[in-house]
Amino acid sequence: GKLNDLLILRVGLGYQNILYRKNFKSSVEIRYSYYGGFSLGMAKPIYLQILHQTAYQNQYILATEKYDPSKDFVDSIYGSASYFTGFSEMQFHPGVYGKLGLSMDYADRHDAVKAIEAGIVVDAYPNAIPIMAYAKPQHVFVNLYIDFIFGKRWF
Repeated sequence: GKLNDLLILRVGLGYQNILYRKNFKSSVEIRYSYYGGFSLGMAKPIYLQILHQTAYQNQYILATEKYDPSKDFVDSIYGSASYFTGFSEMQFHPGVYGKLGLSMDYADRHDAVKAIEAGIVVDAYPNAIPIMAYAKPQHVFVNLYIDFIFGKRWF
């Protein structure tokens, strides 16, 4: 019943603040951050491989078609088409987003970064975006996330 894949590109500004500073090698630094800005939702239609029965009794033709819940049923769907099918029909939905996160840096060296971050991201669009066939199109999308961050400090 999925009509569209939603891909989101976000551009914004934010602020990060240290709640508890790391004083020793084996200690943990805790930060919170918040961001906001513009998001671009890109809705790509779902294409499926559909079986169509021919005039001959046990012969079928396999066709790649855009999913239509009114005529494509479970018994006629053979599988999904290539992910790249439908990019030319992508619809763009500009909107805004807000992100709030809490991170903990547990690296044992000053020049390394090892952290875990958890938070919430809320995207809002003026026009509703249909994702599922039998559900109401949504204006607001809420996501919970967990990031694992590792690397090297350059400053």
